[in-house]
Amino acid sequence: YHVPFPVQLHGVSVADSLAALDKLFKADVDPARVAAIIIEPVQGEGGFYDAPRELLTALRKLCDQHGMLLIADEVQTGFARTGKMFAMDHHEVAADITTMAKSLAGGFPLSAV
Repeated sequence: YHVPFPVQLHGVSVADSLAALDKLFKADVDPARVAAIIIEPVQGEGGFYDAPRELLTALRKLCDQHGMLLIADEVQTGFARTGKMFAMDHHEVAADITTMAKSLAGGFPLSAV
């Protein structure tokens, strides 16, 4: 499952993204059956769009309400590539799990969770 990423240029707001997620939970999958929500705090191959703070804060709250994990895919943005150690640090939202690779090992194949 996925919902639209909020990008003003594409006419998708944070409210649109959250409404789509709410609709998904009402129509397709019970949130109690969802283990985690995965998000790229900065979309890499999706156009290098930064996730708005409001979206990440709302996802953190939603995950806490339903006992889901919030997973940040920081494969392309981790290890200070955005000016802070992780892109999530810009929004002061803590992920339960962070995925990392690429800059983790200075060019050698390595990834971590």
